[in-house]
Amino acid sequence: MQIDKPHKVISIYDFKTGNHHAPGKRAGWQSNLSLFKYSLQLEFYKLLLKNSPEYQNYQIDEGHILFINPSKEDDAVYDETYTFTDDSAKEFLELAKAVYHQIKTLDFVNDPEFNLPTDDDATLKDVKNFIALLLAKSAQLS
Repeated sequence: MQIDKPHKVISIYDFKTGNHHAPGKRAGWQSNLSLFKYSLQLEFYKLLLKNSPEYQNYQIDEGHILFINPSKEDDAVYDETYTFTDDSAKEFLELAKAVYHQIKTLDFVNDPEFNLPTDDDATLKDVKNFIALLLAKSAQLS
């Protein structure tokens, strides 16, 4: 984290040793499986900070995924910047609540709809469908 205490601004940094992924434009974050998963991680870090007593009043506008291994193509180290939005925060909060409910109740254990491919076989579509399933099941409880 980079914390600017006088201005109450935080930038989140997550270091990755894997390969750099295509451009980090907003569309890229939503259309590349690895970047999509990283965006969820960054949203989780932001949620934790916004719920902490020390940093709840700080502004958090962006997160960074730093690919620390130089690229094989150009020997560069890449920093992909993710821009947080109010919508992304709301969507993630709903997802976090749905996951929390499943963990707390263990409903997922006996629900065959939650039997999915292993992580290595999952596609972006599989992950997004799983998230939609979690949110739908959560909505049924409301």
